[in-house]
Amino acid sequence: MDQASLLPRRLACIPTRLRLARFCPTLYTQQKRDARPETDESPGLFRIMEKPPGAYAIKRVMTERNDKLVNQIFENAQFIRSLGVELISCGDGWCETRIHVTPTLEQQHGLVHAGVLMTLADHTCGGAAATMAPAGQDVITVENKVSFLRPASGPLLFCRADVLRAGKRLVFVEAKVSTEQANDSAIVAKASSTLAFIPLKLPSRT
Repeated sequence: MDQASLLPRRLACIPTRLRLARFCPTLYTQQKRDARPETDESPGLFRIMEKPPGAYAIKRVMTERNDKLVNQIFENAQFIRSLGVELISCGDGWCETRIHVTPTLEQQHGLVHAGVLMTLADHTCGGAAATMAPAGQDVITVENKVSFLRPASGPLLFCRADVLRAGKRLVFVEAKVSTEQANDSAIVAKASSTLAFIPLKLPSRT
């Protein structure tokens, strides 16, 4: 019997994990990572998002600290408060907001000003990114692109932002702005935003 025919038998005698470690190190490393226990009680917990092979992204489980940070982002932004942007809800990697349309938010044609749509999308993206921020970190926009799909009108505007990928320094978020009128909703704008993690600025003590 030649050596080649003995190879399958020899491999069969080697434990599966050792075969993976030797012949498929990438898969072995991934299986080891997936086998680690995860609990939502661990602050800043990292785990792998469900992505195609080769497109893994770091996901952080939202904690009470993140929820507080999101609320602060909306409460401490005076410009956002002056526009009337309201935080509806947020969760692990997402954020939802709304704004009541008033005449002061309209442009010369009686439609919602593009700047309002951009601001609503941008700040909602910031809220979604903040749900993924590590301890002691805040978020700030470094790039933003908005596409206006149709004129915006109506009494209310809604925005939903979802994190596409969260890395160690940058977060990539996508947002949709929609209007609701006569029991009918339509997407009026889409935004893609890149945000960076920065040190959290603590309130000054007097």
